[in-house]
Amino acid sequence: MTKQEEIQVLRDAAARLGASSYCGPWLLEVIAAVERDIRADLPPIPTIDAWRRECAAMEATAKEQAAEIVTRANKQAAKREDEASRHVEHASSTLRDALRSLGSF
Repeated sequence: MTKQEEIQVLRDAAARLGASSYCGPWLLEVIAAVERDIRADLPPIPTIDAWRRECAAMEATAKEQAAEIVTRANKQAAKREDEASRHVEHASSTLRDALRSLGSF
């Protein structure tokens, strides 16, 4: 079967199904893209299940990356909190020393 014959089968199927069928409107909507793919020797578009698997894999990757980002952010926040605590303690100590020094006058 030639590419043109396959395209004609699709057009005939869309016409035969009609606008009031379950698949007819969808086929009419995608037929131009399918024709382009056939003429360009591109394989058929993935099935919905393939798209769902791909989306699930992308979601899993995104969740893993998000968890890593949150872990790094929490570690960085804890580090900054420790640094801030040391600075506050140092400032308090310096202030106490200064007050003691002023009191000795």
